[in-house]
Amino acid sequence: MENSAGVNDFSKKGMDNTLRKNGGGGPMDPSQFATKQELKDVETNLTHRMDLMEANLDARFEEVNTKFEKVNTRFEGVNTQFESVNTKIEKSKNSLIIWYIGTNIVLVGVILAAIRFMI
Repeated sequence: MENSAGVNDFSKKGMDNTLRKNGGGGPMDPSQFATKQELKDVETNLTHRMDLMEANLDARFEEVNTKFEKVNTRFEGVNTQFESVNTKIEKSKNSLIIWYIGTNIVLVGVILAAIRFMI
């Protein structure tokens, strides 16, 4: 049974039920099916393409990792500079504390001398 396009139409009653019961589906059109070798070739081609894509992704990730390492190195340099600044600030604080204590001792001495001079 062929329809107007020249393609076998097995959806008609009778023929459809008979073919389903017998496991058939009409004559086999080779252009609609692939051989085992064709499937293997397609699988090999897809596997090769996937391997190439994976290698490309690995290369790109390696580039990104290299860039992150460069940025990390820069941040380590900045952290070293901050540590240097923090050390200078700590030294300044210690110096200010020493000046404060020294000034208070001298001020107490001046006040005691003034009191002694007045008495």
